[in-house]
Amino acid sequence: MYSNIIHIIFCGLLINFISQGVEAEEQRQLEAHEHGHGTLNIAIEAKKVAMELMVPGSDITGFEHETRTDSQEKQLATATEKLKDPLGLFVFSAEAGCHLISAKLETVEQDIHDEKDKHHHDEGQQGKNADEEETHNEFRLFYEISCQSPSRLTSIQFKYFDEFERAQELDVSVVTESSQTKFEVTRDSPIIGLGGVM
Repeated sequence: MYSNIIHIIFCGLLINFISQGVEAEEQRQLEAHEHGHGTLNIAIEAKKVAMELMVPGSDITGFEHETRTDSQEKQLATATEKLKDPLGLFVFSAEAGCHLISAKLETVEQDIHDEKDKHHHDEGQQGKNADEEETHNEFRLFYEISCQSPSRLTSIQFKYFDEFERAQELDVSVVTESSQTKFEVTRDSPIIGLGGVM
């Protein structure tokens, strides 16, 4: 069963961080949904790590509509298995001794009816049929992780970009009991150091 620890951690540690960034987040939601760009929030409290990943469906499966073929069903199943293994996608320092407690996946579908709500497509995505452009899906993942020695969590390597070739960038927020730090992680620079954060 999905533990409420994630909500507890985020409510306790992120409340100030969220209030500071709420206007920016509202603006992001109003702006175009951007392929290749996702968000990862990480909260660390004692030996618990909570992670929330939000990414466009196209970054993960290559399409943003319900599966229509056996091939798409297989793509979705494979992607789902990968997403449920956060420590395979986001590799923590081995010395921290971390293991997964729970993973929950949600899919959010948004209809696009207003021209201003349509998301950007790069040139290779122009020419989609009308049905595909009527909706876009977003994957939201919630992870609960336990670390024996969280103070030794000094880096995170993003294998995420190796697994999902359409993903280009993640905005990463790391919140601990004593600090709030933001990172911009890209395919070309897929690692962050947490030495000054923990």
